[in-house]
Amino acid sequence: MQDKKKKQSYLKYLYLNIGFILAAALLIYFVASVSIKLFQAGESERKQQQIMANIQARVENFDESIKNGNYQKAYDLLNSVIKDNTDGKYDRYISDMTRKVADEYNLLCQSLYGETVNDSIAKRVKGITVFEEQIKKLLEESIENHYKSFIGLQSDYQPTINFLRNAQLFELFQDKLASYINTVEDLNRTRSDYQKGVNSMARGEYAEAISYFQNVPESDIQFYTDAQKRIEECHAAILKDSLEKAQLLIDGKRYQDALTILNNAKTHYPDNAELLQKINYCRDRLAEMNLYQGPIYHVFFHSLIVYPELAFDGDYKTQGYNDYMVTVDEFVKILNQLYERNYILVDINDLFETYRDNDHTLVKKKDLYLPKGKKPLVLSIDDVSYYEYMKGDGFASRLVVDDQGKIATAVTTPDGSEIITYDGDVMPIVDAFVEKHPDFSYLGAKGIIALTGYEGVLGYRTNLTDAANYASVHEEAKRVADALKSSGWRFANHSYSHNDDFSDGEFELVILEHDTERWKREVEPITGPTNIYITPFGYQVKPGSDKYEYLTSQGYEAICGVGGYPYHVITEKALIMDRQNIDGVRMFNNPEMLADLFDVGSVIDRSRPFFD
Repeated sequence: MQDKKKKQSYLKYLYLNIGFILAAALLIYFVASVSIKLFQAGESERKQQQIMANIQARVENFDESIKNGNYQKAYDLLNSVIKDNTDGKYDRYISDMTRKVADEYNLLCQSLYGETVNDSIAKRVKGITVFEEQIKKLLEESIENHYKSFIGLQSDYQPTINFLRNAQLFELFQDKLASYINTVEDLNRTRSDYQKGVNSMARGEYAEAISYFQNVPESDIQFYTDAQKRIEECHAAILKDSLEKAQLLIDGKRYQDALTILNNAKTHYPDNAELLQKINYCRDRLAEMNLYQGPIYHVFFHSLIVYPELAFDGDYKTQGYNDYMVTVDEFVKILNQLYERNYILVDINDLFETYRDNDHTLVKKKDLYLPKGKKPLVLSIDDVSYYEYMKGDGFASRLVVDDQGKIATAVTTPDGSEIITYDGDVMPIVDAFVEKHPDFSYLGAKGIIALTGYEGVLGYRTNLTDAANYASVHEEAKRVADALKSSGWRFANHSYSHNDDFSDGEFELVILEHDTERWKREVEPITGPTNIYITPFGYQVKPGSDKYEYLTSQGYEAICGVGGYPYHVITEKALIMDRQNIDGVRMFNNPEMLADLFDVGSVIDRSRPFFD
């Protein structure tokens, strides 16, 4: 019994120990298992941390490569991250890297608005195309936006065309870029023409405006409709303007000039009743006149001798006055004989007309219609300055304007007093003669006053630019010049200096250039611009010579020398015309040269010295 109890106690103890052993074994297994799992988890986390560190290093390297323009390396780094992004864990890195490519693209685009792109930028533009997949859509949108913005008038031409041209560096969408560039350039030209048309229209140059508006194509929807509307407005303005200008010319009996304007307008408005009526009227008036085809005399005088007893007083100047001057009595007789022989004063500018050929103004013959039986005469007067050497020798001292705006002469009498007369020189005498005989002047023409400048003009010492009273002297001279122009007189450049260098026509061009520049600087502000040049000493200007080319380049369309008989020729750039001197030399030595104009023997002043 006792042994049985011991055995049972032993077995109980044995089982208990075995349980403890099993429990310990299980505990050890559990602890070991947990430890192994914890170790494995740690290893995995360390590995992930290493991978993330590697990804971040690639991202940083990518950023640096983009910054340095090493796009190929950046491209490879981006692709390596994309390749490792099997479970989407690196999406945010890829997104950020892609955004930086877009930022770099946009930054490069800012450099494409200049006319040129430097080599460094060009290299980067070409290099970034390695990211074609990332930038292709961006580039296409940029191209479209710039093109449409210009088409829609939201952007200017220059930045637009610069961007499109420079965008070709990407070497993508080349066909589209070429097409857009051509369209933008075409539209810019037509829009430029449109604006030129608007400007011309504002200046009243309607024909020119039409030529510009017609360049706007129908494809330019922004401007075409308005251009067509403006063309209609220009045509209406041209017609109105043509009719008004023609009527003014008709009122002034300038029927040929009026007909030229009307016929030009007729090409655009062939059925306009008012236009046709005026054309017929002008033709009827011209039918009452003759188209003149004969020789055209151009005669010239110097200032007239008012008191022969003072001019021909036997001093050293007497011979010069006898050779080159005419007395008032002689001039009045000549004037009457010219009128009796049916001569009529004409404006030299009625002998030719100008026209535009590209950028050049050229001249051509103009038909000259005169009242039947009339013969044209161009009149000019040289050296109307009343030089110092003429004082006390019986000439006028200056031209003045009276209270009625008429030209008169200030004359010093033999007793030394000054009087104002209307017969002291050619200009007031002709004015009075035409007033009495209006048929002696064609369309109000008088003559040409050829001025030097070295002792001023018209009796005013405007050459003394430093004088204290210069402003008032200049103003009075201009007042006289304006009165002369308003009454039908024209001015000509007769050289500033009348220097002896010009006497034989053989001189360096630089002399003519300096002289002309001074005339324009000192005399032209008084007379206004002129297209007439009368050579000093009457030297001939040959077409094609350097002097001819220079004078025509300065706007002189009529160039006159001195010759013995009527002569003129119209070249491409100017009327070249000879003038006949009427003076003592001509009347004494060659009276036959003047026989068609007047009878020398009946006009010669018997007070001239050595008259035989």
